[in-house]
Amino acid sequence: RTLRRGDVLFSEGAAADALYIVATGRIAIANKSIDGRESVVALMEPGDLFGEMPLFDDLDRSAEARALEPSTVVAIPYEPVR
Repeated sequence: RTLRRGDVLFSEGAAADALYIVATGRIAIANKSIDGRESVVALMEPGDLFGEMPLFDDLDRSAEARALEPSTVVAIPYEPVR
């Protein structure tokens, strides 16, 4: 999947069905506090895998994933591994 700068791949609280590997670019993983401030908790770069936690805990997304620059990610659906 190709993303432009600022595109949101998934939002905090969204249902999850895939994990991702960064092919090109950078993806910020961020949380929002109660007062609306954003905290970047991780920076994903080429070769990094993210979005795997719901595969194990079966919960919704705990953070937002947003492209910091033009990026490409590979989605791996959970279903074949569940």
